[in-house]
Amino acid sequence: MKLARKLTLAILAVMIAVFALNAAERIQRDRRALREDIQRDHRSLARALQVVVRESFREDGEQRALSLVEAANQRESAMQIRWLWVTPGKTLQQLNASQTARLSKGHDVELVSQKLGMRWLYSYAPVLLHDGRVGALELSESLASEDEILRSTVWRTALSTVAIAALAALVTAGVGLSFVGRPVAALTEKARRVGAGDLSGPIVLTQRDELGDLAREMNAMCDRLEGEMRARQQALAQLRHAERLNTVGRLAAGVAHELGTPLQVVGLEAKRIAVGRGDAVEGAQIVVAQVERMSTIIRQLLDFARQRTPHPARVELAELARGTAQLVATLASRGGVTLAVQGTPVHVNADAGQLQQVLTNLIVNALQASVGGVVTVETGQERERAFLRVSDRGVGIAAEALPRIFEPFFTTKDVGQGTGLGLAVAHGIVEEHGGQIDVESELGQGARFTVWLPSLEAV
Repeated sequence: MKLARKLTLAILAVMIAVFALNAAERIQRDRRALREDIQRDHRSLARALQVVVRESFREDGEQRALSLVEAANQRESAMQIRWLWVTPGKTLQQLNASQTARLSKGHDVELVSQKLGMRWLYSYAPVLLHDGRVGALELSESLASEDEILRSTVWRTALSTVAIAALAALVTAGVGLSFVGRPVAALTEKARRVGAGDLSGPIVLTQRDELGDLAREMNAMCDRLEGEMRARQQALAQLRHAERLNTVGRLAAGVAHELGTPLQVVGLEAKRIAVGRGDAVEGAQIVVAQVERMSTIIRQLLDFARQRTPHPARVELAELARGTAQLVATLASRGGVTLAVQGTPVHVNADAGQLQQVLTNLIVNALQASVGGVVTVETGQERERAFLRVSDRGVGIAAEALPRIFEPFFTTKDVGQGTGLGLAVAHGIVEEHGGQIDVESELGQGARFTVWLPSLEAV
């Protein structure tokens, strides 16, 4: 709406300026026309009186001639006429020396002067007498009528300008609102939604102008972005699944070792039952218990490895930490590392599978960096944020490597020990959940990774 308002004000300013210039030009034109009419009247009367007065001076004498001038003055109501003698070396009233000299040489003189607070037009017509003397007819007329007419013209022009400007403002505002204000507001709202990540709802502008072209290009851009986002999401999902499978590979050896003991028990009990030794019922119960144990281990591994569509829900972090610790317990025991889970229950809105992938990756990295010792998984809440924290006392991370720790394909591990994608994937998952992941480490002193997420608990 601001653009439409500015457009309206700009058009109004231009219109008022044009009207003002036109009015000023018309006022000057009218002033000149009125002045020229008065001057023509003066000249016509002066020419007639010049002839009559000159002849009257020659035929009837000075007194008769001057009486003719007085009679002409009595007849003219708007004009004053009087006789003046032009004496060499003497300047006439209202005239300067140069003007008086011109008059004495037989040239007409016209000027505008102030009299009684008003402007007056003076016209001087020389009369060269037969005896060599020089006289002049002074015709003067107030320009008050001219000023009144001009004032009336100014008022009429001002009123018409205001009326036309008001009408133009209404028309311009309506047109600006329809063709500029509303389309720009729609484009602004669309840009705001795109900035917030909402690419749905195309702009519908039927106008065939630059704003309509912009709307159509914005719709096309959103369609392209939506396709690219879908492709990016699919690529991210595949990347995360690949990293998950990589973690599964690292866990597989431990799981195989974990399955070895139950399988041996099952095998022994099966042989005893086969040869008729021992209680068959008791043996069968032992077999069933061991099979359930193996099924649980395999189900946990398969659940972790399976690629699923993200489904955010209420997740309790302490429970998630305990479940993940069970999944990697064998890997921890093989490395001689104690895995400790501690902290308070806290809930977040997240996809449990994705958070488990983040936590598993952090724990596996901590186990690989540790030689014996303890890896601690802690949950809790600070103000409005919940946290998952994995700490170890392993080899640590060099200071120069910390700024790049979440870059894809960057790894501090030996060749064959990691892909360099685990922390990058974890970082992306946490950011998509509206959180952040921090790292604190010192070479030789271990590392601490903290995942911060919006908490569902009121503080």
